[in-house]
Amino acid sequence: MTAPLLEIENLRVDLRGRHRGDPPRRVIHDVSLRIEPGESVGLVGESGSGKSMTLKAVMGLLPQGAKVSGAIRFRGRDVTAFGRKDLAGYRSRQVAMIYQDPRAHTNPLVKVGDFLIEGVVAAKQMTPDEARDKACAMLRDVGVPDATRRMAQYPHELSGGLLQRVMIVMALMPDPLLVLADEPTTALDVTVQAEVVSILIEQIRERSVGMLFITHDLDLAAAINDSLAVMYAGAIVEKGSATSVYEASRHPYTAGLLNSRPSVEEVRRLQTIPGRPLSAFEAGDGCVFSSRCHFVTQHCRDERPAARPVDGHIVACHRVEELDKSMVRQAA
Repeated sequence: MTAPLLEIENLRVDLRGRHRGDPPRRVIHDVSLRIEPGESVGLVGESGSGKSMTLKAVMGLLPQGAKVSGAIRFRGRDVTAFGRKDLAGYRSRQVAMIYQDPRAHTNPLVKVGDFLIEGVVAAKQMTPDEARDKACAMLRDVGVPDATRRMAQYPHELSGGLLQRVMIVMALMPDPLLVLADEPTTALDVTVQAEVVSILIEQIRERSVGMLFITHDLDLAAAINDSLAVMYAGAIVEKGSATSVYEASRHPYTAGLLNSRPSVEEVRRLQTIPGRPLSAFEAGDGCVFSSRCHFVTQHCRDERPAARPVDGHIVACHRVEELDKSMVRQAA
């Protein structure tokens, strides 16, 4: 059997305390994900749930002193065991990342064209002339007008929407097998978000590239991804196909996220999840969602539930079998 493109298994991450002598702080409790070649997986959750930290672990960009347990395998190879040479090749050729704020990840003193070709030329994947020709063609593919002129401009001369298109081209220039998109539309105006996402998905599917797409927006994640994983306080609480998780969620947290969305079809009071989001290091020994759940029992507070198959989903909830789907949605 062919190994998945990316496999994360029981990932745990501990960071050093802020001050000397402080105990380590766990920022990822338990993350398990698989991405097949050409598959797009959405990772959804509130701020502080550990989504971006998961991407940093996949890229090998965790802070110094971080302790990682579990497994991160790319095409069957253990990423955490990569030496410097293997890690450099992995980052430059096989995996690419699109960040949420393009202006924070471009050099204001470097022209757009030089920024786009720098990586592939340094990795000796193509000559400068070949790289410029490819960059111009790809800028046209993502809807950037007058690509030759844009290549000669500086980042501050481009709008946020154009600059995020440049970031998409930068990520795809080396023909990676996997793209990690960390909320790539957050810094954009609402009017251009849909267009940029549409371009990204079109380019990903044309090239049969795998993608891990991080977002707060469950509607967006369900619309563009093949499968969804819902994350809370450093743990995956539910995952399954995008359609089934969106239409028939089984975990109270997923249902709470769905119920808290405004509706264009009816005027209704928004429902909120009680309490405040917890960071992973604040979660106790029990279920990470126990402090905010309508269905919590003492068992939930005392023992963390294992993720297990339920109705085609993987759900981490002690009571999932006894809770009717409609009950979960109505009470969340």
